[in-house]
Amino acid sequence: AGGRDHPWRQAVLATIDGERADARTVVLRETNRDTRAITFFTDERSPKVRQIVAHPYGTMVMWSDPLGWQLRLSVRLELETAGLAVSSRWARLKMTPGAHDYLSPLPPGSTLERPTPERGTREYFAVLTATVEAVDWLELHADGVRANTVCPGGVDTELPMAAASEHGLDSDLDWGLLTETAGGRYGFMPAKDIADAVAYLASDAAASVTGAVLSVDRGTAC
Repeated sequence: AGGRDHPWRQAVLATIDGERADARTVVLRETNRDTRAITFFTDERSPKVRQIVAHPYGTMVMWSDPLGWQLRLSVRLELETAGLAVSSRWARLKMTPGAHDYLSPLPPGSTLERPTPERGTREYFAVLTATVEAVDWLELHADGVRANTVCPGGVDTELPMAAASEHGLDSDLDWGLLTETAGGRYGFMPAKDIADAVAYLASDAAASVTGAVLSVDRGTAC
């Protein structure tokens, strides 16, 4: 996300609009490897905001032409329209030309009666965070195609911790299954374990691996 010329700086985000899919290009602003979070900005009046509130899940697709790689990410979406996460980012953005994208008096998708509508008096800036829950990786080259899937187990992020706090250990959730392992390593996995598995499948070391479903779950699916 830090490099403007990186092929994955722009991605397609697909969400659900009723019974139909709706997709658009988004610009990646930040990434966090430890929490598997991808952050981008939006206008809080955008149609996708309504869709995400109703169904906070989506699919992101990224393409790298130099590598011949496609990434398809299953994500859980969280919208923030107020608070420190929003105000701190807006404080940096409002001093740049990009601020105009969030100051229009008209919502995204509106019909323009004149080419250049006036600038609004307030911002409609919002922060959208996509937490990656699964990754599909596809390599396309003239000499062949490789496609593999990573299926993660319990990962040590805010999501399972919040679920444990909300439901309690005496709920229907099988916390014992999530924490027991075949290898003697207890607790949720660090996100790095998933990232390392994806890096392996994307490397030359896995040049002969295709069609694989790689379970990275410390044996909880066994």
